[in-house]
Amino acid sequence: MVGTAETLFGAEAVNRFKDRKIAEALKAEDAADWLFIQGVVTTASYHLVRESRMFFQRLTPYRSEFEQLLREVRDDPDFKDIRVDDLFGDSD
Repeated sequence: MVGTAETLFGAEAVNRFKDRKIAEALKAEDAADWLFIQGVVTTASYHLVRESRMFFQRLTPYRSEFEQLLREVRDDPDFKDIRVDDLFGDSD
């Protein structure tokens, strides 16, 4: 998504936006989210499966929150096939 925004608005504008979101964050978690996004290299190629696994490994401290969120949306057909174990690499 960041790469798309950079294509549409330019990298400088997107960087200013991210910087502003970090500065305006009311909660540390929000600032941490934007700092994470700021670290994404949009010009690099990614192997989707491998990088997704690595991404979810970084989210391991938030696994229980993620599980709770999935329980809350369990009736939404867009989320019905998502398994936390698959995302966090526990099903290999």
